[in-house]
Amino acid sequence: MSVRRTQEEISSREFIEWLAFDSIDPGEPVRSDMNAAMISSIIANVNRDPKKRARPYEPKDFMWDFEGKVRTAPAKTIKMKLELWRQQYEHARTKAKLREEKVQAKLKKLKVRK
Repeated sequence: MSVRRTQEEISSREFIEWLAFDSIDPGEPVRSDMNAAMISSIIANVNRDPKKRARPYEPKDFMWDFEGKVRTAPAKTIKMKLELWRQQYEHARTKAKLREEKVQAKLKKLKVRK
């Protein structure tokens, strides 16, 4: 909705009430980002090597700054995150390959029995 249309349809008092409500409950997009950050921190912590990183990851490590800026992280942190994602990807590929091999082995056994 455009600013002009908003000004025509609601009063400034109602607009201020909506701003207050938004500060209490930021709505679905922000909530989704918070949920994604929480899940990301859990995955990162499950795969974290405490010897390399003593401090556990927190959801805020995966959140955007809602004032319009992207939180910047040191290059070392970014490299660590990329390496973590690469490891997770490789792990998922390996698991999928093993599942496929099991299925193929079962199918082969079924063909032999016939």
